[in-house]
Amino acid sequence: MNFAPTPITGVVEVTTTPHRDARGGFARPYCPDDFPAAGILFAPTPVNLSTNPQRHRLRGLHFQHPPAAEAKLVRAVAGRVWDVAVDLRPGAGFGRWHGMLLDAAVMNALFLLEGVAHGFLTLTDDAALIYQMGPQPSARTGQRPALG
Repeated sequence: MNFAPTPITGVVEVTTTPHRDARGGFARPYCPDDFPAAGILFAPTPVNLSTNPQRHRLRGLHFQHPPAAEAKLVRAVAGRVWDVAVDLRPGAGFGRWHGMLLDAAVMNALFLLEGVAHGFLTLTDDAALIYQMGPQPSARTGQRPALG
């Protein structure tokens, strides 16, 4: 698993490299050991699924106010979407945004801390996204993740 910071503190691109052979592929898109090793304390429990039958559908911007705020790992599991993260947290980063392609074939994902909104535009028919939701890391530790 690879972790690449984005221009927004607390927003990280997560890429999984699948093992492929003649039968297909196998990958572990989330491992609870890999995230802390990368400086991200994230332990998701709920999993949400967004299905989108038609391309060029716009969803977002989504985020939750405290105390319902959650960090999230967003991944396309079918098709492709253009995903945008927008920092809504008070401070110097307020209003910064970062957009990237989430592609099920590439198996990349976007990790977002609490207070960062995200939305997406479907680029293919039958695009589907999985959201792994977890408590805000800084609320548990008093610190932000190292990456970002």
